[in-house]
Amino acid sequence: MESTDMAVFTKLLEMCPIHDEEQKVMNAAAHIKLLKRIKPAAPGLDYKKLISDSVCQLNVLESVLTANNVHVLAKLASKLPSGSGGFLTSSDVFCRWAVKLFFSEEQRQKGTMVEADWLHRYESCGEFLQRLVASDFCNFISNIVFVPHVSALRTTTGMRQEIVKRALKYARQQCSKTQSSADCSIEWNACAESLELWMSHLGVVSGDFIDDLKVSGTAQMKSFAQDFDLSKGEAKSLENLLCRMLQAGVHLDVVEKFLQISPAIEWTISTALQQATNKLITAMKEKADSGCDLTAELSHLENILNIKVSDAILQKDIMAVVRSFCCDSMVPTKLRLDVLTLLEKEFTIDDADVDLLILYRTQAILYPCWNELEIQQEQVSNNAERRKLFNTLLSSCSQCSQLLALSQLLLSWPAAACSEECWHSLLLSILECSALPSDDASGPDRVLMSLKELRMAKRELGYDTCKQLYEKLKTENHPLHALKTTLLTSYKDLQTQALADCSLLFRKDEPVCDEEVLTLLFENRLAASTVGTPYYPFLVDEYLFSEDPVEDRLVAANLMASGYDAEAGSFLLRQQGTAPMLRTLDAVLYVLSNQSQLFKVAEHAEKM
Repeated sequence: MESTDMAVFTKLLEMCPIHDEEQKVMNAAAHIKLLKRIKPAAPGLDYKKLISDSVCQLNVLESVLTANNVHVLAKLASKLPSGSGGFLTSSDVFCRWAVKLFFSEEQRQKGTMVEADWLHRYESCGEFLQRLVASDFCNFISNIVFVPHVSALRTTTGMRQEIVKRALKYARQQCSKTQSSADCSIEWNACAESLELWMSHLGVVSGDFIDDLKVSGTAQMKSFAQDFDLSKGEAKSLENLLCRMLQAGVHLDVVEKFLQISPAIEWTISTALQQATNKLITAMKEKADSGCDLTAELSHLENILNIKVSDAILQKDIMAVVRSFCCDSMVPTKLRLDVLTLLEKEFTIDDADVDLLILYRTQAILYPCWNELEIQQEQVSNNAERRKLFNTLLSSCSQCSQLLALSQLLLSWPAAACSEECWHSLLLSILECSALPSDDASGPDRVLMSLKELRMAKRELGYDTCKQLYEKLKTENHPLHALKTTLLTSYKDLQTQALADCSLLFRKDEPVCDEEVLTLLFENRLAASTVGTPYYPFLVDEYLFSEDPVEDRLVAANLMASGYDAEAGSFLLRQQGTAPMLRTLDAVLYVLSNQSQLFKVAEHAEKM
């Protein structure tokens, strides 16, 4: 909104009744008076933004500040709202102008600027620096020495040190001049102390460690070195930096070096690890309450846990923070489970943490299906109590989803807690359950899913349970599921029986196998057991398609060992690319006669 339009709008506003609350800062008459004075000095000023609480008023002013209007706007500063319920000061305006003047395009010289050129810039701002209060003088130095784009302008650390040195000299002079005013003297003393800290910090920045990181470090380490530089050596900034470094997985040796050059903080590696972990834990609690995504925080926690902490004491420091979080009942169970799982993955956790992990996993798995059930620690404290809980839940199941949850539960518990009887009862119940309305999976499909998960967890059911499942599937006319059930075990005699039985049970319009069956036959090396069944031709094609010479020779050797010489020779001829019309008996016998090392190759492959 242009100043003229704003003046008209404000004049109309003055004619309307306004509540007292709306006139706490400025009334319409004050706005009109200010507009009349400010428009000639800054015609391009966005007055609407200037009086808005949602923006920084100094940023709005800076866009129109010039050498010609800075004094006028500084005089009007006490009439300009600051956005925090108060008003700006002339020192605010002069400080912002001094920074703008220091970096202004008009002052930039062509080519590379030397140190003297930068110092001349600083001195050229002297007229305005004399008008600054202590806090704004510090802000000015900070904004010309500790900002990211200073390095892009090819300034040197030595030049920055010289500016701070001159600023410190000026601040000390002001301390002497303002001794008659206690408040001013205290402010300038505080300013001088800050400048002394910055001077010392720049001395550290100019050292080899930070300089080497800026020049030859990784992109991440260059960024951390830059952040260290811009921290001004202040404790809060350095603490945040060290936490971010640990959350990014930076090695402890590097963090230790940063600690050694950070005198403003009295942290040890142990303190840094605890603080970095605690910072994450606090953030996760806050985000969990608002339902925000926690992927980044969990990734950062994993980075901390991934740091190779050889010192057992440091591990305990981290564990203490995490354990406190995991014992907090106000934190969602799923989040506590994720954190404990990370801890289990990276550290050797003790029995108490293992018990907590089992409890949280149990709660997380059961809650969706039994949301009114509260699982207590004593219900999962030992194998007997876990089996008791399982049997109670199994007897109460009325939906397939509950049975599948129990399958996940058994997989999450230690193997010793899951007796054969538990799996036997559960899988038979799953087999009998009907498909959910929203799911095409049948009972046999769900049994196979559970068996695959068992196999991935490197667990195996007993022979009797597997055979009973196979027989039940076969009896209920599910030959493909019955065959897969045996192929997901390691029981060779059961697999051989299934290959013979199931090949006779398929209907004419039903496929005898699928890709999964072929993969399982291939993995179990059951070529010899499939001879004479509908599976054999498909399996031979699968082997030849794999183009693995060692595996092919092993298949031929197994066929020969089982008495299938003709099949072995024919297989080798196909493997060598012999045309079908040339695969005669003589050719087969010739090939076999030249395979004297076949069994040795097969024996070697099996050992591998």
